[in-house]
Amino acid sequence: MPKIRDMLSPEDVDMVGRAVKAATEGDFFPEIEFSTIFGIDRATLRRVYVGWPEPEMDLRDFRLAVLDTLNNLTGYPHNMDDELAYYVPEGIDGLLRVQRELRARWPGGH
Repeated sequence: MPKIRDMLSPEDVDMVGRAVKAATEGDFFPEIEFSTIFGIDRATLRRVYVGWPEPEMDLRDFRLAVLDTLNNLTGYPHNMDDELAYYVPEGIDGLLRVQRELRARWPGGH
């Protein structure tokens, strides 16, 4: 399985890490719905953030955490674009660009 550093530029790896931080720490997703929205719990996503970009965890959970972070920050109707810009100044357009790159390069990322 290729590492995320092999698939993205250093700047994009940093941006995705900040997106994971936003999803972990921000108020974008209600706690009661978090596991349903992400398919993992917030503690698992926090492990991704703490170990970014190479946390010691199941690769399936890692891929799910990263792709669902990008999916949900760009598609879930959180209506918090200003808060998102605090974490990810590149905004939704930057996240969508990286999401497309990861889906194209990450085996099973479709």
